Amino acid sequence: MKDEKAELLQACWPVHQTVIDALGVRVVLCFGGTAGGWVREEIGAWERVDGYQETNSRRWSSEAHRAEDGRVVVTLTHPGRANWCNPKSDPAPLVRRALIAN
Repeated sequence: MKDEKAELLQACWPVHQTVIDALGVRVVLCFGGTAGGWVREEIGAWERVDGYQETNSRRWSSEAHRAEDGRVVVTLTHPGRANWCNPKSDPAPLVRRALIAN
């Protein structure tokens, strides 16, 4: 299953890359660590530039990474796992900072 997932991600990436390039996307939002890690690797976004940690008992974190070309990948806790309507787990401030800065 893991091999199949990697194969599907690799097959789909050219479509995502084309859209990112055609639209001049500067900030990519990824829901979940798997998606975020994949996109960071493809874009080369290694420099951690910002982060957010939930203030509830889970304390899950979301992060923003910048690539050499200035594009930013924001990896958020997946909304299927975290209640973004709850102020204690809402990553909106991190997303807002990434969008304003780029």
